[in-house]
Amino acid sequence: MTDWKRIRRLFMVPPGTVYMNNGSFGPCARPVFDALVRYMKQLEEIPSNYGDLHARRDEVVKPKLASFVGSLPECTAIVTNLTWGMNVFSRGIRGLEPGDEILTTDQEYGAVDNAWDFAAEKRGLVIRRAAIPMPPDSAAQIVRIIESGITPRTRVLSFSHITTTTGLVLPAKEICRLARERGILTAIDGAHAPGMLRVDIGDIGCDFYAGNCHKWLCAPMGTAFIAANPRSWEMLDPFLVGWGWKKGEPETFAGNFDSHGIHNVALANAIGDAIDFQLSIGREEIEARGREIAEYGKDVFTRIPGARLLTPRDPALCGSMASYALPPLEDGERMLNALRSRNLFIPAGANSAGGRMRVSTHIYNGFEDVDLLAGALRESYGF
Repeated sequence: MTDWKRIRRLFMVPPGTVYMNNGSFGPCARPVFDALVRYMKQLEEIPSNYGDLHARRDEVVKPKLASFVGSLPECTAIVTNLTWGMNVFSRGIRGLEPGDEILTTDQEYGAVDNAWDFAAEKRGLVIRRAAIPMPPDSAAQIVRIIESGITPRTRVLSFSHITTTTGLVLPAKEICRLARERGILTAIDGAHAPGMLRVDIGDIGCDFYAGNCHKWLCAPMGTAFIAANPRSWEMLDPFLVGWGWKKGEPETFAGNFDSHGIHNVALANAIGDAIDFQLSIGREEIEARGREIAEYGKDVFTRIPGARLLTPRDPALCGSMASYALPPLEDGERMLNALRSRNLFIPAGANSAGGRMRVSTHIYNGFEDVDLLAGALRESYGF
């Protein structure tokens, strides 16, 4: 049986601090942080060690990461963040013409919406957004809604594997099958999936996938990846041209997307240690623990008068993150004080006008953290 209290002690979040914002920033466990410091020390002691650490990234870390997310090492590149990765897709897909349509949803991350809007403005594309209910009734309903948004001009379908707004897990494999049958490219924003759920990009069958490592995988900030289907990567222009692209020579995925100049290669190397840490606990155990705490929160928070759950309860459509619509609150400062007094961190959203509260817990959280947040909410509303 997993000793979750022991695992909590391995994280650097101070005792007495209740951190429930993993969906924004995931903290490193101490073994991962120590490995990062070790790699950075190697770089600072002898900067020429950069070449050795760069080679280790390619020969050790990238295959380990590819295995973890179900991609091919030769079609996987380590980048700095999800926004960078989705810009590779939105700016780089070749062959799009004015009037072509990008179909996405109304629950996408703001920066990714911006990336597609920018590309649309520059290239004369049309953005269409399918409206997904909060919460939806079923996976089949989601697929039907997306299918109804497809037109003869749809060329790309871009969607989140797990939405940042509500923690909804979209039926990615079914959506990609739908797109593939119609000759439509798929680009998935996988910011929240790696480390929360088992991800198998090959099984999903998408053309392009970008994922963060600094959230649920709890690797250092500034670590993410992009992966492409072997049949699709040649449809992408490089986002940044460096040593890998050479005039007159055949393009390669690594040459186009892995050679973007000097960067902090210590960060990329620590991804491997984050993966090792998760595997030492067990992927199934982590996924089950995340759902267990999230479901406990759904029971607790929906008892607050006026609160409404925005995330499904179907295990196929949810994971470690859930969102709630909260009733209007006359005194927003009262809620802030209630959170501060408990040293409790959640994203902004519950405010004087009412709003959405997102709760994203991970393996360093316990049921008592949920109870503390519920107590702060009851104090804020005077219940």
